[in-house]
Amino acid sequence: MRAQSYYLEEFQFRTETEIKNGRATVELFLSDLSDKNADGYRICLWDAKEEMVFYALHPAGEEDPCILQLQHPHLWETGNDPYLYRLEIYGAGREPLVCMPFPVRELTQVSEGVSLLNGRPFTPKPVFCENVCDLGDKEEALLAQRIDSRLVQLARMGANMLFVGGIARADREFLMLQNCCDRSGLLLETDDGSSGDGIFADRIFGKTLFLSNGRPSASYYLQRARWSSCPFVYIHAGSLQRQSDGLYRINVYSNQQRVALFVNGVVFGFLSDGPEFVFQDIPAKHFPLLLSAEAGGSSMSVTCYR
Repeated sequence: MRAQSYYLEEFQFRTETEIKNGRATVELFLSDLSDKNADGYRICLWDAKEEMVFYALHPAGEEDPCILQLQHPHLWETGNDPYLYRLEIYGAGREPLVCMPFPVRELTQVSEGVSLLNGRPFTPKPVFCENVCDLGDKEEALLAQRIDSRLVQLARMGANMLFVGGIARADREFLMLQNCCDRSGLLLETDDGSSGDGIFADRIFGKTLFLSNGRPSASYYLQRARWSSCPFVYIHAGSLQRQSDGLYRINVYSNQQRVALFVNGVVFGFLSDGPEFVFQDIPAKHFPLLLSAEAGGSSMSVTCYR
């Protein structure tokens, strides 16, 4: 069971979650919270429908954790179901000391290279990003929007874990990034960038996945073909090359087993066993050249100029 620490300006608290027999038990360690005027803390947990699902009063300064239990909780999952509750912790005032989205999940490491998320086998698909909070916007709301957009792209690519460098867990930016990852369905970890063992040996570097203007690169689509499960096909227009015999070749990426290529509206051929499909010997007497690819019900077309 992995502990999760939250740093909220001068406040810090830690949680541990256990999933067992359809019940989630969350331990909230609140001894580091400080409100000099409070005799105790009110803890409220709300679901996505704004229904209160947990309420407790916890004495201030208590070393033992506040035990939060949920019957048949909606667990946070990577991918398409990053479900979030809302956790509120009140002191003496009307405004909450803590108000944040809260995932209910349990990540455990069984052995080296073997992990479980909510009791099921978890295969990490990590992306490493340096200075992810340096995207040009200094205003926090705009920065969060830009990070959200980037993380949505990574999740669509099939990534389920983000490793970051250049940021400490106690930094304010880390909490913002944690909330963004929770919304996008990515687990968040920190890394100094020097480790080459274990999970870090297989990481994908985020700087190779996006162009300077923020658009996904060809490497992004190739990795998406390796990791994602939602059918898609992508024609790498920049890979169009003339062969020595005057014909052309082009690369197509897809997570489907079979891809069809059309040249100027006419079926050119089929290839199997991707994720990278290299179509060769494409005739092109005149430009522009219209290429279309279809795979698994998805399609893409590009117009290529000499």
